[in-house]
Amino acid sequence: MRSPSRNTMATVLVALVVLSAGCAFPWTEPESRAATYDYTFGLDAYGTLSNATIRVPLPAEGGASVLNASVLAPNGTVDGAFEASVVDTEFGPMLELRATEFVVEPRYFATVEAEGTGRRVEINESEYDPDDPNHSKVDFRSVDVLVTVDAPYPVDTETPVGDEPLLPSSSERVATACEVPTTESASCFAYDAPVHLAYDAADDARVQLIVHFEGRNEWFAGGWTGNHYRETVDYSATGPQSGWVDAEGHLVVGEGNYPSP
Repeated sequence: MRSPSRNTMATVLVALVVLSAGCAFPWTEPESRAATYDYTFGLDAYGTLSNATIRVPLPAEGGASVLNASVLAPNGTVDGAFEASVVDTEFGPMLELRATEFVVEPRYFATVEAEGTGRRVEINESEYDPDDPNHSKVDFRSVDVLVTVDAPYPVDTETPVGDEPLLPSSSERVATACEVPTTESASCFAYDAPVHLAYDAADDARVQLIVHFEGRNEWFAGGWTGNHYRETVDYSATGPQSGWVDAEGHLVVGEGNYPSP
């Protein structure tokens, strides 16, 4: 049998290009298409908090949260440290955390070798040697919430404002330069995000919190790919707090591969 000529092969390649024109992912597996909403909240406290009420933003659409308390805190608490509920506020739905006392006490650890592997074990304060490089002191306490729920496919990741759940804001979202590496299709916005912090604490007690929300499309086309929009709200406070504050909010839209199949 005679091998195909170079001209014949070129014709076939041109035909394939023409057939796939306008279709960025011609071999997408339809059953692989999926969409999700991901929500993360984290809090680090460097000091004991008393009589604490903390409210952080939840993703909302049409004034209603897309996440309920049973998903965010199945047993009614966050890490057994805060009582948790979803409350309506003047800014929209919030995750509310309450605790009579959130105790932060230093903990001490030593790294020990066992069969060639280092392992960290907790030790008493009396055993702790600050000059020993194998000893460490942890003087903060963390809690977090991690939730992923299915979303209707496809999520509008290019223009989510008005079409998709977003974290509440207390100002307009203003276009800004992207602070982290993104794809060329991405656009970034900055805004003020309301957070409620009320608790008694020592003057040097520091609290750091972060909220992250993401709407994502994924599919398989010779490999996993997709696109997403994402929001991050973060804030740091020192000393006792007594109410609403403006945290920094950042929105990134149109990040990834387009169009969604």
